[in-house]
Amino acid sequence: RIDVIEKMGHLDRSDAASKKHDYFNAHYYAMLAWRLARDTDPNKALALRKAAEAWNHVSEGTDKFTEQGDLARYQTKRAGYEAIQNGDYLKAYYIFLAEYEKEKAAKSGGIDPDVERFLEVARKGLLESFFFIDETANIRLFESARDVFFVNRRSDDTVDAIFIRGMTFMRTAGKDVAYLRDLEIARLTRDGKTVWRISVPYAKMFPFEQDGQSRPELILHAVDRNRVGEDVLPAVIEGALPPQERSVLLLDMPYSDLDLIVAANRGPQGMSLAEMFLISKKAEKYGFSRDLYQREIINRIAEPFLILILSIYALILGWKYRLGKNSFFRAWWALAIPLFPIITLFAIETVRYLARLCIVAFVGLAPERALVPTIVFLTVCFLIVSISFFAQRSD
Repeated sequence: RIDVIEKMGHLDRSDAASKKHDYFNAHYYAMLAWRLARDTDPNKALALRKAAEAWNHVSEGTDKFTEQGDLARYQTKRAGYEAIQNGDYLKAYYIFLAEYEKEKAAKSGGIDPDVERFLEVARKGLLESFFFIDETANIRLFESARDVFFVNRRSDDTVDAIFIRGMTFMRTAGKDVAYLRDLEIARLTRDGKTVWRISVPYAKMFPFEQDGQSRPELILHAVDRNRVGEDVLPAVIEGALPPQERSVLLLDMPYSDLDLIVAANRGPQGMSLAEMFLISKKAEKYGFSRDLYQREIINRIAEPFLILILSIYALILGWKYRLGKNSFFRAWWALAIPLFPIITLFAIETVRYLARLCIVAFVGLAPERALVPTIVFLTVCFLIVSISFFAQRSD
């Protein structure tokens, strides 16, 4: 199994680091192995013992470094490492960043490899709950969707009303990511009362994988890449936002539905038939009209039938009003040429309008089975004009 191989690899790295007296990394890898091991795994106790031994050496290091004149750097590394172990990656990032910049500016003995390594560890941990403000620079130029509004009916009977001024989709390091500009979210109770309402200039969205399902995870808390204290947090407009949702908000919906929601905000005219079939099944969950999409689906299916019926009827008219054997072309008939396209367009649009009225009636009477009476109606019309066409006789 992959987790077993990874766990043993971490134990080997911990042993290798201990032999080099690199006790920070020895403790770090031992703790990774301990987290991966199951409670019944004997290696779990082994990993914890190795971590304890390494931490004892880390604790003893203060006295040793006092003699070497490197106490300040050691205390900084220890404070940053303790922040990582406590899960406070934001604090650890700024601690190691400050030490990195300090050593880089000194240009004396190079940069401590522990500082470089744990700065990267802290950065990766930070980006699971925060994002850097400078990631949104010029992102507005690449927006693929704007003014997106939908509601999300949650499993606890509350509803999230979500408005996004602009959305930018991209792929980073093999993962889907989206930036949401001027995001506003209101959580409402079943009877329409506001639980809380927030707005944030930018949010970052990832697909969050859990139990084989992918849901949108919104990171709402932005930080400065170089300076502490320049945070951008959601502004609470109304109500009280729970602390656990102040930085990260998980939407109760499939991530794949976002493409359908963006398409639905452009209107049915800009959607493919397949997209409308999919959104019609979930329209009410996201605050859209199911009947609207069903009518548009049936309209598109009915369109080729209408054209076929009109074409046959045009053949009937052409045969009925054809020139006789002794009839000759008259010049004034040319005046009808510019009027013919207008009359034809008027006739086609009139038939389309009447067909839409019938479809609206069918959808209103039987939303789930509206396609069946529509097809039956079109089939009857087709049979009538076909019989009329074959009934035509020459003089």
